[in-house]
Amino acid sequence: MAKRNFEWATVMYEHSSYDVCVAMYHDEVFQVDEIRPIDSEIDITPVMDVRVIGWMFEKAKDEIEQREDLPYPSTTYIGRQVGEW
Repeated sequence: MAKRNFEWATVMYEHSSYDVCVAMYHDEVFQVDEIRPIDSEIDITPVMDVRVIGWMFEKAKDEIEQREDLPYPSTTYIGRQVGEW
């Protein structure tokens, strides 16, 4: 099974949507790689407040961990599966 190096999630912040790219290795999430306004190719992380980046990272991580289509099971997904038994 191939690992994914990056995962994308869409996050709402102050009435706008952003695509957040999170650098990942298996089910370990490391850091935000870039943040783009929806329909943009421009990375805005260099001009963002570090607290907003951190908030978006947490939201993106939560969304990614809820996915069932990852090539590896996230710990959140495994917990949901165990709870269904």
